[in-house]
Amino acid sequence: MADEENRLTTRDKSRNYGTGNGTSQGVNDRYLEALASWDSEVPVRQVVASVCCPTRWKRRPVRPLPPWSAVDQELLAVVSRGEYVLQGFRNRDLMAHLYPKAGDDRQEQRRAAARVTRLLRLLRAHGLVRKISGTHRYRLTPKGREITTAVLRYQSATLQQLSKIPA
Repeated sequence: MADEENRLTTRDKSRNYGTGNGTSQGVNDRYLEALASWDSEVPVRQVVASVCCPTRWKRRPVRPLPPWSAVDQELLAVVSRGEYVLQGFRNRDLMAHLYPKAGDDRQEQRRAAARVTRLLRLLRAHGLVRKISGTHRYRLTPKGREITTAVLRYQSATLQQLSKIPA
């Protein structure tokens, strides 16, 4: 009798997974998009040009995002981590990577969270991330994936490798 009840509840639960195929397809699409961003014929200068200019976000000015500065490279490296491709990242996730020592003091935690909020605004203003509706999570856009990939690959390239590329 107990087995029969378990089967019924399992059957009932399986009916609720009807949207699972769409979710899995979305995950697969994002993964393939991330892999495809490694193969592009567009020059790096052209890819990053849009974020090197100041812009506006909700009628407020937003600074440019110079991808060659150490602080911004670290930010781009964190948001492009593989663990955030599927479900996205939160303010708390970025805070743990960018400000690991902020966990001791409550006041310092608040300051770090405010800094990360401003960084998220910067990324959103330049179109590199978008908010996942109904959550506190953000995900890289295709443009953001392309720019972070270009910057991180260019950053790790040696002069010898760059000299082999025709100008």
